[in-house]
Amino acid sequence: MNKTIFINRVFVFLALLLPLTLSAQEIRDMDFRVEVAQNGSATVITDWDVTVVSGTEWYIPIENLGPMTITSLQVFENGEAFVDEGLDWKSKRSLEEKAGRSGLVKTKRGYELCWGQGSLGDHKWQSRLGLTGLVQGMMDYDGFNFQFVNDRMQAPPKHVRVVLVNKTGGPAWTPSNTKVWAFGFKGNIHVVDGAIVAETTKPLKKENHVTLMVRFDKGMFFPKVLQNIPFSYMEKKAKKGSRISNAAKMDELAIYGLIAVVAAALVWLFTALKKGNKYNKNLLGVQKIKGWSRDVPLDGNLFANYYVSRNANRFFFSGGGEESHLMGALFLKWILEGKVQARKKCMQLQQDVQLDNEVEESLYKMALEAAGDNHLLEPNEFEKWADTNYKTLEAWPKKALSVGRQYLLDKGYLTDKDRGTEAGFAPMRQVPEFRQFLKDFTLINKRTVPEVHLWNQYLVYAALFGIADEVAGQMQVLYPMDFARYAQEMSLEPSGGIPSLLNLSQNFSNIASRVVSAHSTLDSDPEDGFSFLGGGGGHSGGGHGGGSR
Repeated sequence: MNKTIFINRVFVFLALLLPLTLSAQEIRDMDFRVEVAQNGSATVITDWDVTVVSGTEWYIPIENLGPMTITSLQVFENGEAFVDEGLDWKSKRSLEEKAGRSGLVKTKRGYELCWGQGSLGDHKWQSRLGLTGLVQGMMDYDGFNFQFVNDRMQAPPKHVRVVLVNKTGGPAWTPSNTKVWAFGFKGNIHVVDGAIVAETTKPLKKENHVTLMVRFDKGMFFPKVLQNIPFSYMEKKAKKGSRISNAAKMDELAIYGLIAVVAAALVWLFTALKKGNKYNKNLLGVQKIKGWSRDVPLDGNLFANYYVSRNANRFFFSGGGEESHLMGALFLKWILEGKVQARKKCMQLQQDVQLDNEVEESLYKMALEAAGDNHLLEPNEFEKWADTNYKTLEAWPKKALSVGRQYLLDKGYLTDKDRGTEAGFAPMRQVPEFRQFLKDFTLINKRTVPEVHLWNQYLVYAALFGIADEVAGQMQVLYPMDFARYAQEMSLEPSGGIPSLLNLSQNFSNIASRVVSAHSTLDSDPEDGFSFLGGGGGHSGGGHGGGSR
């Protein structure tokens, strides 16, 4: 295929994608009116302007309610009230059966607000949610930190406006007695004419959310819900990780210019990959690597392997350099070494264990802290801990890279400018070669059954390279008897054997990666009335996801 034909086909392909994008689910607007009573209860009225293209119902998770309670949910369309089914909502019904009906689904972490979509296409709904305890009494102030719009919605809203209205019958809200902050979006928040108004100035992305924190002087409310904490405790958790945003951004490229850039990049990438020029020559000495290596590279130093995996590829394709893969490999290593016991979806940790270095030790301590007094780490515990301590998690991979880099420097494999040396090219090339060996396990002839300690290493490194499921499956096919005996000798739980263990270890690392990703956005000064991205920890309400299903 010549270059002109290829570029033309890319243009046609991208042009075909445009109508698909235009017909996707869309939330054009979410307009909130939050009426707040003197006892801290609130009615959250939301006007929705949406397009639905699939599914039978609309749902919104609302979690982390703590002492708050949901008292009612009403939904309207075209002035007609939906039939309220309360907690009897059943999702396994047709589009027609759910039409004009609404209800709640109780979940492990809270509720899902649900109503029938009735039909595909454009809709303008109004939902009215009753909440007890939005504004809570604290030791020094009254207030709340509440997430009104979730992150990871199927279609992030194009525009959101939240207006909190004073229905207390008491003093008016003013900038002197009412302080406001906002998190998770680009926009602003102010106290205006006795109301609190927050509004986005940019369409939300998947990782964005709309979380508002408000502090009232004492005497303005008589809250039904009381908390024996100072407001500063809530404030500290909410602001953790916040930093000032740079407003200046590059102008968006015109659509045809963007298509041209993408097409040119695809041509260059296709040519490079076709020639096999996939690797970083400055690090490995070559751009092409053929064959494989049977030996665990770099003296089995997991962090050095992580450093090379992270930097070996020229392009964005995975070589096992993701932070979540390293965490997953370490969790699996601890299980295989008996430092952690697998318990179905949980992990039983020990108080005092010997680990290889301080970076591995710091990850173990994080897991131990999240597990609490019983040392049994559950997914929801780890997610909750990660949400509060995401900055600590965010910094951990950099420390891991630093440890790996230092090993390579000490061995003379790497220069201070992060370039490979003549002595280091071959040893560092063994990292992608070993990955290829594991990936091609079933294709390698004249194999002998590896010793048990090699099985452990193979699985741990396969986890690091992001191919653990593949490798375990190949081992089981090649050596079914030995594989079964290996799992039995290692006394591995839970039932489901090795595949279940791999899923367990990777699940915790995925939680960490997901939480850090959700928080890794910029933010601005909370006191100046402008909202800021990131932060928003320790909030009530909200959750993740929502939309059609």
